[in-house]
Amino acid sequence: MRKLLIIISSLLSLQSCDKTALPSGSELLSKAIEAHGGMDTWQRVEAIAYKKRIVVFEADGTISSDVTQHILYRHQPVFNGKMWWLSDGVMHQVVFDGQQAQSYIDSIPDNTMEGKTAAYNTFMASYVTFAQPFKLVTDKAVLTTEQKIAHKGRSLYRVRVAFPDVEGDNPDEWWYFFDAENHRVAANLVLHNGRYSFIENTAYDTKTPFVFNATRQSSFTDSSLQNPVLRANYQLSDIEVALVDD
Repeated sequence: MRKLLIIISSLLSLQSCDKTALPSGSELLSKAIEAHGGMDTWQRVEAIAYKKRIVVFEADGTISSDVTQHILYRHQPVFNGKMWWLSDGVMHQVVFDGQQAQSYIDSIPDNTMEGKTAAYNTFMASYVTFAQPFKLVTDKAVLTTEQKIAHKGRSLYRVRVAFPDVEGDNPDEWWYFFDAENHRVAANLVLHNGRYSFIENTAYDTKTPFVFNATRQSSFTDSSLQNPVLRANYQLSDIEVALVDD
């Protein structure tokens, strides 16, 4: 009986050590910021431009759409930008002036409130994806490390991310996965409208002062990353960064 108690006590002690040994979310974010280029350099960004190819798949694996977006973000003096792409012979454009967004289809503006809201969401979703992990700092996100996992040969920290300023009755739930070896953002998991999407960074671009996502793969999955169904592939190219001189 005494041996059994000792074994149970040892197991509980090990579980406690494993839990306390996990780095905090703020520690992981700090390391990720440095691994991706550093906050000091990020704050010197004047403008960023790149191309983004998006290939969306049907459930049976056939291609649903294949478009290439041209994207420009200006950080200074006021954050603004635009994105444009050709789809089925029709030119689409989204322009954000720093306060509100406007969409155009073949130069015809959509002046409805729904159209402006959709334009804003499209632009900001693109920027949030691109500006990882720096935007987690500016958004004052709260990070909580949940566990360390093995995924496709990589050791990853799974971190729950809460955005205190997000409003709405049913906001998305987010998790970030940080590589335990090189501290880069490895993937995201988002629960949107009752469905999980796992977006994995499969390659990185290191041609600028930063480490950006170069290719990403999105799949519908479950909370444990099981039963993936390919949804989309993303490829970034021709990334250009202009920095403000010291």
